[in-house]
Amino acid sequence: MINKGGKLKGIAHLRLNAEEIVKNNPSTRLLQLSEAETLKLLHELEVQRIELEMINDQLILANKELLLQNKEKEKQAKKLIKANKIIRESEEKFKSITQSQTEGIGFVNQDEIFEFANKAAIRIFETETNDLIGTNLSDFLKPEDWNNIVQQTSQRKSGKANSYDIMIVTKKEIANIST
Repeated sequence: MINKGGKLKGIAHLRLNAEEIVKNNPSTRLLQLSEAETLKLLHELEVQRIELEMINDQLILANKELLLQNKEKEKQAKKLIKANKIIRESEEKFKSITQSQTEGIGFVNQDEIFEFANKAAIRIFETETNDLIGTNLSDFLKPEDWNNIVQQTSQRKSGKANSYDIMIVTKKEIANIST
């Protein structure tokens, strides 16, 4: 690799520097080693070569494992993308069906705050979509009906389902009472 200044980086850089030193230094070329020293040096070089081969083999195996993991992650990502597409399509179908209903349909979260309301529910509550979503259901109920909602929600959480009637208070009804 070459850095911004045009200099070699890494092992290749060190190798070239070492070769340049040996080539330009006559004393290193004329260096005489005994036979025992030469054998020891050869032995050390062979051990290092074998170590490098082993490291290389480990790196090859690690690379193969990473490639396999990457392929698996790609498969998982494709499955998630497909699942998300199916969910989006299902949500669109659900919205289309609920919006076309003449019955009011609304969903509130665990805090009784509206997260969804179809057009009929918006008409029933005499409000706009943006005004209803994010509003607490208690804003449209009398205190005694709110207590009933709290009890009903508690029963639904424990697995019991039933039906009940409540009276909602809308802006128009409040206006009529004030007149």
